Amino acid sequence: MSGIDKELNEIKHAVYGKDVRGAIHDGIEKAYNDASIGGNANMEVAKARGTSSTLGGRLDKMDNKDDELTQQLAHEISQRKSDINNLENDKASKSEVQSGLSAKRDKDVKITKSDYDVGQDNNLWHINDTNE
Repeated sequence: MSGIDKELNEIKHAVYGKDVRGAIHDGIEKAYNDASIGGNANMEVAKARGTSSTLGGRLDKMDNKDDELTQQLAHEISQRKSDINNLENDKASKSEVQSGLSAKRDKDVKITKSDYDVGQDNNLWHINDTNE
């Protein structure tokens, strides 16, 4: 006999309640194991449930996690856009760069000691002074 024929026959012909219960148990267990190995979709769904009581419940949890991550990413994107806008506002304009370039030193003019003192602290920097 193949499949669960043996277990079905035991259920049909068992005389005592104990024998019937044992045969039912064995038949259900064999059917479950056979279906799991054969790739029965119902068994696959049972496995896919994982620790959730229903597959829908597990999928809902996954959807909620997906929504949470999507919101986090949207917040990150918004923050990065704000950072980029701040950088755009802080960068030098073309006219500021042109102005700075036009104020460059003329290379034909010799550099003097006073050219080295570019500090804003009103203290002269003495080139030959090694204590500074």
